[in-house]
Amino acid sequence: MTLSNMRILTKVLACIGLLGAMVAGAIWYVSVQMMSIDDAYSRLIANTAEGIQSASRANLLVVNFGRLTWRMEGETDIATAKKLIDETNDTVREFRDVMEHAKKLLPKFAARLDQLRGRVDAMARDYPALQNAVLASDRAAATAAAMVVTRQLDPIRADFRALVADADKAMNEESDAATADTYGTVKMTAIALALSLAVVIAIIVVVVQTTVVAPITRIIATMERLAGGDYDAELIGTARKDEVGMIARTV
Repeated sequence: MTLSNMRILTKVLACIGLLGAMVAGAIWYVSVQMMSIDDAYSRLIANTAEGIQSASRANLLVVNFGRLTWRMEGETDIATAKKLIDETNDTVREFRDVMEHAKKLLPKFAARLDQLRGRVDAMARDYPALQNAVLASDRAAATAAAMVVTRQLDPIRADFRALVADADKAMNEESDAATADTYGTVKMTAIALALSLAVVIAIIVVVVQTTVVAPITRIIATMERLAGGDYDAELIGTARKDEVGMIARTV
């Protein structure tokens, strides 16, 4: 079926349908993009925030390790000292588990986390000397061993704080990037909708001009010639199936 055989209403509805299809496509594109951005942003917030929390927890465990060290150094009761030894060993094990979890959530900082874990493990290897001195009731040796252990704490804690600050900064930067992606998607959608509207309007103008206005203009010209007594004027459009054809046949 050609355009000349389509009713005007059908042509208008076809143009509206084309516009609707373009708008629906734009909405679909926006929905997909926004869902993708939202998923990425949600994972970013969840993973990075939890990773920062784990790194902070590891730092607190290092602090607790130092606290237990000095409690151990000053303990004179052997039974209590053994309990402190068990608590310290539990703290070290928990620290290692927390660090593994932090590495999974903060892959960009895995190397720094490994380095910090290695330093804490090295510090923990100095701990048996303190334990043995306390169990042997050797106060001088216990104090010396505690000093060896705890002098490593402050640099480790400072590096943990720096890592947490850097991870938080990275999260903010990635959040800003996600926001920029959102704005970019909205901007591209607005441009696409504007172009779609312009294209559809252009199509409507062309269709109306070529299938309605131009034929009617020619019919009017023919009618004017007939009114002027020129009965040889050729009447065009009588074979059309649309409203223009109906007008032509009526003339």
